[in-house]
Amino acid sequence: MNVNRYFILDGKRYNYFYHSHGSCFNERCVEIPICLDLLKKYDYNDVLEVGNVIGMYMPVYHQVLDKYDKSIGVINEDVVSFNSCRHYKLIFSISTLEHVGFDEWKDKKFSNTNKVIRSVNNLKRLLGDDGGKLVVTMPLGFRESLDEFIYDNLFDFSSCFFMKRISHSNRWVQMEKNKIDGIRFNSPFPKAHGLFIGIFEK
Repeated sequence: MNVNRYFILDGKRYNYFYHSHGSCFNERCVEIPICLDLLKKYDYNDVLEVGNVIGMYMPVYHQVLDKYDKSIGVINEDVVSFNSCRHYKLIFSISTLEHVGFDEWKDKKFSNTNKVIRSVNNLKRLLGDDGGKLVVTMPLGFRESLDEFIYDNLFDFSSCFFMKRISHSNRWVQMEKNKIDGIRFNSPFPKAHGLFIGIFEK
């Protein structure tokens, strides 16, 4: 049986991204091609990536912000307070911001989960005034409170898209928001079964 090697998002066709690092088996097969398509449209000097993800698969030339990754050239600062003398035309983040305020421990308890909203607001501030764009992907079902932020659009994105994994072979389709409730992480397949793509244009 032939299986489609592409997916459709907002009417545009993308080829799935396969890599030995593991994208065949998780949501990276969808997230990476979306962001690589964006990167082709910008000079690397105008781009900031939050979370060192693209660099896991190929060389990168744009600026990367990651609080914990000690790779050469990566800026190790917190996204909620990061400041820069430059403004960016494109800022993107691949399945990273869902950890902000959720996976960070302070005084033996989780940090304030509202930190992720403040982080997105800070990234919006770093966009240039001449058409800057912020693109964020986050898995659904990872944190219940994060899903509530997403469904209620507390991030105030200009456009919101939802995708759902529909098979063991890691096929994905775009879904309406009202049809994707109840997504669970790591069930029945490994990793994400739902994906949120938020876009903010200044």
